[in-house]
Amino acid sequence: MKYLGKVINAPTEEIIVIPRTTGNITLKIQAVLDFDEFEALCPTPEPPVKMVPGGAKIANAEAPSYLEAIDAWASKKSSWLILKALQATSELEFETVNMSDPETFNNYDKEFRAAGFSSMEIAMIVNKVTDTCGLNSEKVEAATKAFLAGQELPQDM
Repeated sequence: MKYLGKVINAPTEEIIVIPRTTGNITLKIQAVLDFDEFEALCPTPEPPVKMVPGGAKIANAEAPSYLEAIDAWASKKSSWLILKALQATSELEFETVNMSDPETFNNYDKEFRAAGFSSMEIAMIVNKVTDTCGLNSEKVEAATKAFLAGQELPQDM
């Protein structure tokens, strides 16, 4: 694919720098383009089936066990997205996260905290991942304004 004659072939990347007196920590974040890898590891939970009057069987999306399973699955999916986006930082290594084991995905938060990252720093990283993997309204508005400003032609007086 091309845009304005230039080939578009790479996902969006952003850099975030966490200041430290011992040396800044620079994290590269790359947009995650799809969830195929996650879904192969951790399929979406299916609701249990319940019998209704008349003998019909329907999905019970209100079952407490299903709601818990969906909540856990969504948490793993969010953590996987953060971890996958941070894989662009080749220098970053997690000790208790195994990208083949969904049960370890949520460990990233504990590792950041153990490494001395504050809650605000972790939130900043998560927000940057969210911004990089999608579009936020501020970015769209700024890009639109920049585009429109470039379209205005000076008028002769």
